[in-house]
Amino acid sequence: MSKRLGATTTIQASDGKPSETVMKMTGGRGVDTAIDAVGVPASFITCEDIVAPGGTIANVGVHGVKVDLHLERLWSQNITITTRLVDTATIPCSSKPSRQARSIPSF
Repeated sequence: MSKRLGATTTIQASDGKPSETVMKMTGGRGVDTAIDAVGVPASFITCEDIVAPGGTIANVGVHGVKVDLHLERLWSQNITITTRLVDTATIPCSSKPSRQARSIPSF
């Protein structure tokens, strides 16, 4: 699906190192928008790990368990966190950042 949305690169999280891969691809900078569409602690932590200073974590995954927000690492990075359930109003908005980035991690 990522390729159909325009991604030129995909990242498989199954290797256990999606954050390291993304940081290497971005020269250590991170991404402007990290989207958690899965809703499990590991995917949200990955978003925290890869978001660049001034970037956005867009959380659209439905979480069934507690997820820690690591403000001790994020407080000085001036990030934005948005949440919303995915519906017909949010799908066009959430696909814009991925089209610009051309790289979508797969969880």
